[in-house]
Amino acid sequence: QDEYSYEGIALGEIAFPDNTEVLRLIEGRMGVISILNEECVRPKGNDTAFVTKMKTVNKDVSQLIADRLHRPTEFGIHHYAGEVKYDATSFIQKNTDTLPMDVLECACESS
Repeated sequence: QDEYSYEGIALGEIAFPDNTEVLRLIEGRMGVISILNEECVRPKGNDTAFVTKMKTVNKDVSQLIADRLHRPTEFGIHHYAGEVKYDATSFIQKNTDTLPMDVLECACESS
């Protein structure tokens, strides 16, 4: 907004919402990403356990939507633009970092 003023462009003040709590829910110590990574290293980690743990650990976070009507793999987050519902089906599989075989072979043969 300062740049608009510097250029002489009339622009009303734009208020941006504080996203701190949403970012903490997603990236925090016990946030979505942390719990997802933890569930991925568990031998029998699965999508339902990920969502259940996330809802349990973050039950007091107002940005987390834990609707009783959600399926076991669903949760929601109140983002700045509104509510967004997520289906965590295949989250664990997609987040498990496995290298393609040709890349793995190449890395093993390199010095």
